[in-house]
Amino acid sequence: MWKFVALFGLFGAPVFAADYSCGEWSIPAYQEGGAVTVTVTENILTWSNGTIARTARILASEALESIYHQDGQTYIVPFLSFGSETRPSPDSLNVRRVNSIGANPVADLRCELIK
Repeated sequence: MWKFVALFGLFGAPVFAADYSCGEWSIPAYQEGGAVTVTVTENILTWSNGTIARTARILASEALESIYHQDGQTYIVPFLSFGSETRPSPDSLNVRRVNSIGANPVADLRCELIK
């Protein structure tokens, strides 16, 4: 079930948020090993493995995917879109991380909705 967090901004509109429990990154970088938790909102994707946490901001949300970016890393989330009138409702989530710098250019993460 999706969680709707009533955070009231300038216009008093509710903000969507969902929490996911994930396995490990397919190719973990230094200190990125272990199970990961992902939180997704309309504007932010946050992931943590208990050792480190990363927060990425939305770049684009189109018909079939949302794209987030943070310090040389781009996160692509297929089938998660906030750009239309319909709300996303995946029970599972795939996250692809593309590094523009450093080693491990691509890593994938498979997640399940925390109910």
